[in-house]
Amino acid sequence: MIKKQFSILSLLVFLTFTAAWALEPVEFRVNDPMSRNTVQFRTSAPLEDIIGVTSQVTGVVSVDPEALKSSPVSGAFVVDLTSLETGIGLRDQHMREQYLETEQHPKATFVLVK
Repeated sequence: MIKKQFSILSLLVFLTFTAAWALEPVEFRVNDPMSRNTVQFRTSAPLEDIIGVTSQVTGVVSVDPEALKSSPVSGAFVVDLTSLETGIGLRDQHMREQYLETEQHPKATFVLVK
């Protein structure tokens, strides 16, 4: 959890300083046709650690240097939960059907508000 928070914090600091350098609003898009962007989860089960990953992630982060004190950044990321893979097909199927309920909720959205 700390590593994920540090990674997001590092990204936001980098984006804020990059936009401040430009002195005009900047928008960063996450939509790589070569699928180099990934979302990963890790969970500890009694017999093993499970890692799931997908490259089906899109999003945008906007930084406005003029508004750095009131609203420095905003953004949203969308992850296609139906594309998460753990390396075992049957486990993936159970994860999607029984736990994530991807038929009703095929996507997860992270919205950055401040």
